[in-house]
Amino acid sequence: MNNLKQKIRTISAKALFKYFPKGKDDKVYAIYLINKSLCRYVIKQEEDMESCPVFYQFYKEIESRFDESETFEITNSTLTDKLVVMDFDDVFMLCDELASDGVKNKKKLIQKCAKDIIEKGFDVYTEESDKPVHMVAFDKSGNMSRNSRISFIDETYYDALN
Repeated sequence: MNNLKQKIRTISAKALFKYFPKGKDDKVYAIYLINKSLCRYVIKQEEDMESCPVFYQFYKEIESRFDESETFEITNSTLTDKLVVMDFDDVFMLCDELASDGVKNKKKLIQKCAKDIIEKGFDVYTEESDKPVHMVAFDKSGNMSRNSRISFIDETYYDALN
C-alpha cells in the first residue's frame, strides 16, 4: 500500500448551510471552492490522512479508469476532490428542554438541512472544472459516528467502492 498521506477536507455542515444556503430552485446544496473567503469558514481543516484500505480501493478504481497509454500516479491530492468528511458537530443532539421555541425551531431547521444533505448529497465546484463534483454519503466508522462525521465521495465512484 502507498504510504503517501492524502489531503482530505473536513467541512462543517452548519457553516455550509449558513454560507452556501440552498436556493429555491437548487436541488442540492453546493460549495464553491472558488469563493475562498467563504470557504475558510466552511472548511474546518485540510488534514494529511494516513493511508487506509478505502484509499487503496479508491486508487485501484481510479487507476482502472485510465487508458493503458496513460500512467496513474498517486499524489497527496489524488483524493482531495473525491472524498470529503462532513462534520455535523451537534446537529443531531437533542435540544435542552428549557430551550426557547426559537432555538428548538432553528435546531429542527438545521436537522432538516442535514437530512437533505445525507439523502441527496451536495455539489462541489472546484477551480479546475466548471462542472460540479456531486458528493454522496458513503461510509462512517464507529469513531466517525461518535464524532458526528460522515464521509462523502464522488458519486461516480460510489457503486465501485460500495
